[in-house]
Amino acid sequence: MLDTQVIASSANVASEMKDLKGKYQQKELANLAHVSRSSIGHYGTGERNMTADVMQSLTSSLNENIAARKMLHKFSSYVVPFADRIEAHPLIFSAIAEKEEREEEEQAEKVLSLLAKVKEDIRPQERSEIKNYIGELLDSVFIDNSLLAALCDFYGFNLANLIEERSNIWRDAGYLMK
Repeated sequence: MLDTQVIASSANVASEMKDLKGKYQQKELANLAHVSRSSIGHYGTGERNMTADVMQSLTSSLNENIAARKMLHKFSSYVVPFADRIEAHPLIFSAIAEKEEREEEEQAEKVLSLLAKVKEDIRPQERSEIKNYIGELLDSVFIDNSLLAALCDFYGFNLANLIEERSNIWRDAGYLMK
């Protein structure tokens, strides 16, 4: 499921483990992760770093999308972090996502003609405008990912399972390699 080439060999996920502490007993988490109960305790206190295979076992077994996204981000720079400084309610993320989408669209209109240019013909000021647009895209991706995790947690869906279900549709549409 996860590309082991882009996942660090280990990461400290103590803060993310705290999110699970009140919902699961250490014994349950240990069984899901295929490690000892004491190892789970050490991960939770930060005394030990969790390995990628333990993290993958744990996050794929739990229906805890927000905690999984936070853990995955610790292991891979390709996973967008979760916006955890605001209340994790879907309506909040939805409102922020709409705002970010408007900002992205405004910025896209400004750079549309620049994106059509040959790369070598773009001046430094135009590169700066394109960089601003990329920043707006990143803002949208960040909030949309947080919205996805919040919606799934709020309504009890497993984000990883939903992605797996949609993968065939994406392959058929040509978005993913077959």
